[in-house]
Amino acid sequence: MSIAKECVMAKYFAILLLILSCATKNVKRDIKAPNFGWFNFPQEIFYTADKDSPYVHKFFDFSPGIDTDNNSAFFLPLILEGSSSNIEIDLLSGARVSKGSFCREKDVWEKYRGDIDSPNFTMGIIPRVLDNQGQPQKIAVFGGGSYYRSKRNNLLTYKVKIIGAIVYQYCDEFPCNSSYPWKSSPLIIAVDPFDEKFKDVNSIGDLEKKIDWNYTLAFLQNYNGYIFIGKERKPSVRVIGSSDADKAMNFMLKNGLVFVPDEMEKLKKGCLSEYDEVWKNISAIRKNNGKRFSRFTELLFPEKWSKLESCMRYIRPASIHLNQEKFWFFTYLNGFLKLNKLGHLYLCSKKAWIKNVQISKGKYLYDINKIYKSCLASEFDRGMELSITYMTGLANSFRGHFRFYEYDYSASGEHAKLYSWVFDDGKVQSCDYKDEKNRRVQV
Repeated sequence: MSIAKECVMAKYFAILLLILSCATKNVKRDIKAPNFGWFNFPQEIFYTADKDSPYVHKFFDFSPGIDTDNNSAFFLPLILEGSSSNIEIDLLSGARVSKGSFCREKDVWEKYRGDIDSPNFTMGIIPRVLDNQGQPQKIAVFGGGSYYRSKRNNLLTYKVKIIGAIVYQYCDEFPCNSSYPWKSSPLIIAVDPFDEKFKDVNSIGDLEKKIDWNYTLAFLQNYNGYIFIGKERKPSVRVIGSSDADKAMNFMLKNGLVFVPDEMEKLKKGCLSEYDEVWKNISAIRKNNGKRFSRFTELLFPEKWSKLESCMRYIRPASIHLNQEKFWFFTYLNGFLKLNKLGHLYLCSKKAWIKNVQISKGKYLYDINKIYKSCLASEFDRGMELSITYMTGLANSFRGHFRFYEYDYSASGEHAKLYSWVFDDGKVQSCDYKDEKNRRVQV
């Protein structure tokens, strides 16, 4: 054998040894692949051109693998340790959605003196689990950062050890008071059980001895952006406490929602039936332009309003490829209902959207059901059209809004068709504020 061939063989043998050693290390890790077909819908609901590559829903298609005896669960990484990309999950499309990039910041609470620019942990979600605010349950995992970065393109979830939770609060509008209270939810804290540095960490107290915990708190209280009053930034997030692993697990399971396969199938069937009922009646309703919209009111408000809006949060009513009329009707209706849920109201008599001011907890200036019972069908259609313009106005004024994504073009997103209303709380980081003000927002 020639020296050249020997060198080539030695090179290949070294690569093989490296692959085998990595495979041996990976055998120890508990990893889960997708095990549920959320998108197993009739073709008229979910249409994909590539039938051999089924689309994976990154929230519903993975098992959470929650183990209360060992305080462990599986998580899906979203924001990688050291990353500059802020990523969240969209529940309708099941896709990762970019919320922008992190900037170099100073702590808005003025407690941490250094610069803040990227997480010293991996942020992800526990699949099929919603927190007490109805959002995907977030989890911050310390350790294993380089491993998760190396697997960034894999559709897998990983078992981690839960050591506690922090109480994470956010504010919709400044100042937070009785009208706009701080909203609390748990952020689960975990460690990678295969990272030697964290193998003996069993509590947040233990973790604080291993990392710069003050930096962690500063990042968590700044990364999601700020409320701006003129040029002055105000905090939108704060951390007010923590709990141990047992209490964290108990609160998550008691106050959140864990989807199980049987209930997921019932949800899909129930929502598809709801869509069929609405669509079956909508043509007849629209023809009655000369009559009050009472029949539509009975159809959607108040009993079915919440259920229909909730269904459209998880399940697409129609395929744009096979029934564009049905698809776009429900898309506009979805935007209309989402604006109502955000506290906005369409006044049919004035042909205008307004903020429905909250005068006390749970009580608003206008009774939405009474207002909509006086609307004509044509006026309601006009309200759906104007909802897009109103949503754009909310976006340009940095207030909470939904943006409709047909396709995600962002550098760190899916680069896929989403056809989804994605929520944006209107908060931006200070280094982006000037650019955001000067750009034209498209909703």
